[in-house]
Amino acid sequence: MLLTFATLAGFLFVIELAAAYIIFVTQNEFVRLLRLAIQHQIAAIEDSNPDPGADDVMQSLNKLQESLMCCGGVTANEWNTVPASCCPSGNEGCNDPYPVGCAEATFDLFKGYLVASGSITTLLCIIELMAVIFACILAHQFKTFGNV
Repeated sequence: MLLTFATLAGFLFVIELAAAYIIFVTQNEFVRLLRLAIQHQIAAIEDSNPDPGADDVMQSLNKLQESLMCCGGVTANEWNTVPASCCPSGNEGCNDPYPVGCAEATFDLFKGYLVASGSITTLLCIIELMAVIFACILAHQFKTFGNV
């Protein structure tokens, strides 16, 4: 029974370790994919034949840009005409759009949560590893000395 527990705890340890690795190591990939997604949506909106859902995408981008005070995926240069949501003044085509791209602004928003969740996951890995070690020691003690 203890070896079954140790095996399951070891399996959870591996999963938690993989989660911590993904959280800490793939942060740059997250920013890159988000940047590409935003740039793709901007290109689709500014296409001469936009998709029927382009208005919904534009509304979402406007809300994102207004709430995070950002513009485009990386810079405002991705827009042919800078939308009002990119401008502190709220005027379309302004000369001073927000300097930060939305990919970086979104990552900065989640960065604190990523560090916290990665740290908690690492702590859980340590606890899980200790559980595996103690379960194996206890199982060995039962095997050596018999049932008490």
